Amino acid sequence: MFTQESPSSEYWIPSSKIIPGNPTTKQLINDTIELFGNPVPCDCLLRIYKFWLPNTQMHITHYVFAVKVDQDQKRRSKQTSGKFRGKIYWILDHELFRIFSMNNMRSPELFEMIMSWKNKTTNNIPEVFKSDGIQSAGNFMEMSESVIINNANNGNEQLVMATPFTRQVQINLYREFLLLCFPSFFMGLQSFCRFFSSLGWTRGDQLDLFRAADIQGRYGLSYREFLYIAAAVEPSIDTPTGTGGEMRNRYLFRFYDKDNDGMLRQDELKLIFLATRKFTKQSTDPSAIQKDFSDCYRGVQLTESTPLSLTVFLKAVQDGKIRNISGIFRTPIAVISYLKEANDREARQVQSDMRKARIKTSLLASSVEGPGKGKIVGMPFRYELGAHSVKIYTAGTMNIDKLLTLEAVSPSSTERPVLDDIKRKVSIDQFNQDSITNELIKSLRYMNLVNRQNKAQKKANQFTWGNIDSALFAKRLITVCKLVNDLLKDEPRLLQVSSPVYVLGDLHGNFNDLLHFESILWHVGPVLCPSNILFLGDYVDRGPSSIEVITYLFCYKVQNPNKIKILRGNHEIREVQKMFTFFTECHNKFGDRLGMEVWSAMNNTFDSLPIAAIIDNSIFCCHGGIPPPWLCPVVSCINEVPVPLNQPDEQSALAWEIMWNDPIRTKLNSEAFELELSANEGFAVNKRRGTAHMFSAEALDKFLRSNGLTHLIRAHEVSPAGFSVLQKGRLLTVFSSSKYCGGLNDAACIMVDQGRLRVMRIESD
Repeated sequence: MFTQESPSSEYWIPSSKIIPGNPTTKQLINDTIELFGNPVPCDCLLRIYKFWLPNTQMHITHYVFAVKVDQDQKRRSKQTSGKFRGKIYWILDHELFRIFSMNNMRSPELFEMIMSWKNKTTNNIPEVFKSDGIQSAGNFMEMSESVIINNANNGNEQLVMATPFTRQVQINLYREFLLLCFPSFFMGLQSFCRFFSSLGWTRGDQLDLFRAADIQGRYGLSYREFLYIAAAVEPSIDTPTGTGGEMRNRYLFRFYDKDNDGMLRQDELKLIFLATRKFTKQSTDPSAIQKDFSDCYRGVQLTESTPLSLTVFLKAVQDGKIRNISGIFRTPIAVISYLKEANDREARQVQSDMRKARIKTSLLASSVEGPGKGKIVGMPFRYELGAHSVKIYTAGTMNIDKLLTLEAVSPSSTERPVLDDIKRKVSIDQFNQDSITNELIKSLRYMNLVNRQNKAQKKANQFTWGNIDSALFAKRLITVCKLVNDLLKDEPRLLQVSSPVYVLGDLHGNFNDLLHFESILWHVGPVLCPSNILFLGDYVDRGPSSIEVITYLFCYKVQNPNKIKILRGNHEIREVQKMFTFFTECHNKFGDRLGMEVWSAMNNTFDSLPIAAIIDNSIFCCHGGIPPPWLCPVVSCINEVPVPLNQPDEQSALAWEIMWNDPIRTKLNSEAFELELSANEGFAVNKRRGTAHMFSAEALDKFLRSNGLTHLIRAHEVSPAGFSVLQKGRLLTVFSSSKYCGGLNDAACIMVDQGRLRVMRIESD
């Protein structure tokens, strides 16, 4: 009897926390009653695992019991209504081997426990499950403080001591290990991949790295083995000498030994030469790699058809026959950098939780019904009177007055709202027509009018500033970019948005269509629109008015930080813009020096944009598509994307996939393609874009189900109607720039409100 852990879909044992003060046996009785309807006697105590908790005088003990049940009790367990409801799975013996071979168990010790019980060897832990830093006796195993390395007594420990892995770093890494693995004692493949994907490793390399670390071949790593492989690929040191250096080379050998036969074949050895040439920025032409290969074999005096053994490989490295390996087999993001970011993120979360707790306490205190009654009637949102009145005319124009200056308001009957500095700044920006954001918005409208008139009168089709001072505009825009950047740094990478929401897709420099959306959906400005507005990325390139689009979005973001939500698309990347039009547009409109300053300021802000959003805990929104499960087993992983993200292709494979992925539109009959999908959980290489992946309807269904979601709204692809519905109606693509690249497509947006996703298309001129 297994449970399937959400959202990773790994199999484990039904587990529960012992209530403080309760004996273990009482908890066992309570759990069997909940599962089977009546107490079931314990057949045996299979295992006792003891975990050291760093920086405390405490430890955690995990008890694993075996019980025998009859068919009636088994049937009842499937209908349990308690904490195990919907989580119980019964597995047959032949399925057990399949699950183990597919690495779907949380840890291999689960398979070992079952087999030891079946074979009646529960008091004998196999040698393969013993490791450095672990003490064992009978059915008891303990991970104590001795897992931390203070002195080197063997090659692996020398390797660790050659890194910057101080005692505190090792403790922090041990803590990460526990968070990923507990209550299992060993790290399975999926947990390993989750960690190393955060360090920038691709899925294929994660599998090879796990195989290299799993020297015992048990399909699971102890903490020490996890520590050793992390030290072997740590980029912040040169290759250690002596035994430590040899250990790193042994791991490197195992990494490139793809078939795990203890030998390096020709194709495997050539991968090493390819990697070293990439590192040294030499030619990677096949003839150059073949030359390195032939030179190596002449040096070791073997025929080229003879695979290299580990001994020969180590000797070839030592003698300089294989060079420059110190620069390969390195993790893209250093472990220490990752741990620092994780600690900073945790500290920010703690501060956020404390702020939320204070707000919640204040709200609860304000919702007590009458003195002494102590009855909580809810957690009301705290409203306050706005400081301005807006008069809207039939022509769509409006006039703004300070509320307290109007005759309808008696100074004695109302007080000026007490606002904090941030709210006061937002209020001023929204209604003060002389604020920097409103000055920029007025300039945008004037420039758009002048350029449209010139176009209508068939004057020069070239952009003109009219009476606007371009230098002053640039200075103000750079200031706004900095203000937006400060706002974005406090936003999570995965936004939580409440309906009603307008969701817009690619704009691609089409400022006219953006104004059309404004005139229909928020014609008196976002501040007076009752809906949130979510933009899915790709604001720049291809269209002529990328600067205007970004200026508009950033100004209204400053004025409405909680209402305007801006995600990052694949064109909000410097290298992409240089291939298309935004980089050139900045230089053409502002000149080289000022244009470079504006372009840099905008991209610095792009580096802090969130990556995805979830509406009403139901609808996942992003630019490209869902990420593969080996990078994102649960959507909360998106919040671990680093900020700022100025090199997404190097810093975060997860962010890159979300910005670039596409759905599979039609059933492809290629057998090779189907095999690729089957081998990669519904994902295949995106050959059309030359990067990232395509995903199937099955992959989307699994992603939504695992995260408790219902739909995906994304952008990234033009459609004649401005939208498309794919993959069993659970995927909506929206594109908000009409006549894209001279085409005839419509522009659309999605309105999310009252349980409905409604498609809205606009007629553009």
